[in-house]
Amino acid sequence: SSTVDTMNKTISGKIKHLSVFLIKEKTDYSGKLNISPNPITPNSDGVNDYAGFYFDNPSNEEVSVKIYNKEWKYIRTITGTNPRWDGKDDSGDIVESGVYICQLKIGNTTLSGTLILAK
Repeated sequence: SSTVDTMNKTISGKIKHLSVFLIKEKTDYSGKLNISPNPITPNSDGVNDYAGFYFDNPSNEEVSVKIYNKEWKYIRTITGTNPRWDGKDDSGDIVESGVYICQLKIGNTTLSGTLILAK
């Protein structure tokens, strides 16, 4: 394992032998996008009000999640290292009940999944 210090632009880690090492940015994220809970019920009762997006992100990189309705109409974009959706569109209004398509982009990889929202 290693530690990245972006302020000092260094990477530190313990090694067991002297060798030549390569530092490479991870660009291939394999696996499946898990969305939980699913369905969500964003009614402010504190239960299933948000959906989280779970995937293999060992370096804790910032991601972008685009939400579309089943007709592929754009709803919202969420960014962050641990994004979650509250069922609202870009205007801050809770969207209609239905099936939503979620596309998470990290590096050069896009992971997709579906989510049900019930009012």
